[in-house]
Amino acid sequence: MKLMRVGEFGRERPAVMTSDGRVLDCSSLYPDFGPDFFRANALAQLERQLATTELPELDMTARRIGAPVAAPQKIVCVGLNYMTHARERGQVDIQQAGQLEQQGGRYVALVMLHQVQITR
Repeated sequence: MKLMRVGEFGRERPAVMTSDGRVLDCSSLYPDFGPDFFRANALAQLERQLATTELPELDMTARRIGAPVAAPQKIVCVGLNYMTHARERGQVDIQQAGQLEQQGGRYVALVMLHQVQITR
């Protein structure tokens, strides 16, 4: 499942792309995929609802695909060579790759292996 928002700029509707490539309109379940959606941990709930709720399929012909998340609170970027650099400096244990740990009030050791798809 991939989260999407489709439609005209400023009027996007929440949708998901299923593993078989269909795009389903989720606007009857959620107004948007924004901060409130994620604060409520609604992602797991959405997965359960997709298994039991029939949602309309969207025809993606000539539809604009917007940002998947409305008004993100934070954007975290990690350089492509971050893992190599962290290993060179002895900062990362490969077993912890992909984890975000809080130490002393700061988040450290966010490691994403390149070529890993960043979707749920």
